[in-house]
Amino acid sequence: MIQSAIMTQGMHYKIEEHRDRDLIIARHYRYNSADDVRAYLEAFVASCKAYPYKRLLADYSKLEEVNLSFIDKIRVLGQYSHFTVKKVARTMKQAVVTSNDFQKAIAQQARSLSSAEAGDNITGTAHYFDSEEEALAWLLNDDLL
Repeated sequence: MIQSAIMTQGMHYKIEEHRDRDLIIARHYRYNSADDVRAYLEAFVASCKAYPYKRLLADYSKLEEVNLSFIDKIRVLGQYSHFTVKKVARTMKQAVVTSNDFQKAIAQQARSLSSAEAGDNITGTAHYFDSEEEALAWLLNDDLL
């Protein structure tokens, strides 16, 4: 693992900034409400506005599934869509680490919603991985898209 230059941490998330590699790593572990997701995403957006990262590793591999109402599930997807891809990550090379179908579905649905809203404004690529090591290798290899 690479050494972290800047770290932001909340109750259920951690964001690592590696400016020397144009890389931001966002880990989300749990959310109990759509408001928890919003706090995580606001911290992520603040980090991205402070420095124009080109690479994003979004690690959902330890994200716990919680029982949310249908309305809260829609809000969560909308917030992921609006904040991550539409606001700041639309031009980033993105690697998403998931360990189960629930996590992958959240990531894919958020990206699909963002693509539909933003149209041609999303130029970044996203790939899905089973491990952080694979994701980092792909992200840091500039020959791979």
